[in-house]
Amino acid sequence: MVRTGIEQGSEAFVQAMEQMFGPETPERKTRLLSADLEAYLALAGDRPSLEDILSTTLMPCCLYAGESDPIYPEVVACSRHLPGVTFLALPGLNHCEAYTRSELVLPRVTEFLKGLNA
Repeated sequence: MVRTGIEQGSEAFVQAMEQMFGPETPERKTRLLSADLEAYLALAGDRPSLEDILSTTLMPCCLYAGESDPIYPEVVACSRHLPGVTFLALPGLNHCEAYTRSELVLPRVTEFLKGLNA
């Protein structure tokens, strides 16, 4: 859906993002309309799955996702394959909010990082 939006131009890209993640704030909508669509297209490119190597990852890992994110179930499932994972569920947050609501996310990530030094 996002790939098709990107290929159809800025307005279609913003529409696809809103369909997936909910209404955008006016500021974010302005940023998305001026975004480099070629960069987003590269980001949306097909990549090989990491599924085969997840269970062999030995370093501590912190995964987090907003519970209102459409990919939340996939992130939870992924976390079950990582031996040293700390999974942080973020109640009420969608995909974009999990990255933009730093006042809710950073304290929890900071605690994870402090635990690594203990």
